[in-house]
Amino acid sequence: MTKKLAARTAVSLALGAILFLVLWSRDLAPGPWLLGVLFSVLVAGIVVGVAGTLLDHTELVQEADWFGAEQVEHKISRSASDVRLTRLRYLVRDSVDRDDRGEALHALLWELSADRLGRHGLDLAADPAAAYAAMDPALARYLADPDQGRSRISARSLTDVVARIEKL
Repeated sequence: MTKKLAARTAVSLALGAILFLVLWSRDLAPGPWLLGVLFSVLVAGIVVGVAGTLLDHTELVQEADWFGAEQVEHKISRSASDVRLTRLRYLVRDSVDRDDRGEALHALLWELSADRLGRHGLDLAADPAAAYAAMDPALARYLADPDQGRSRISARSLTDVVARIEKL
C-alpha cells in the first residue's frame, strides 16, 4: 500500500468512527451496531476518496488568468483615429463576404496608398507612372486596374495588398 492510500484509509476509519458516534448519540445510527459502523465508515471513505482525488488532480488544473489593468489596450477615441481606417475595417469585412463592396474598398486602398506615397514626395494622382515605379509591382497592378474593384477579393489577397501598402 502506498503512503497516500494508507493515510486516506486511516482518515476514513477515524472519520467513520466520529460519524458513527455523532449519529449514535442522536439516535440516528442505522440498525444494529455493525451496520451503523459499516455505513459510517463507507460514507466517510467515499468523502475522503473524492476529496483525495480532487486534491491529487489540482496540479493539472490551471487557474484562470485574468488580464490586469496594465494589459488592457485602451480604445482610441474616434476623434483621434483616422476615419479611413474605421471605414476600411468595415469595407474589408464586407468585401470578403459580399460582391458589392469591392469598388469602395479599391478606392479606399488607392487613397491610403496615395497618402503613404505622399509622405515620400510622390503624387499618385498627378504622376501615376512614378508612383507605380516606387511601389511593389503586385500592389501597382492592383491599384492600376480599376476592374479589381468590381470582383470579390480573397482574404489572402487583401492581406497581401494591405501589407504592401504598409511597407510604403
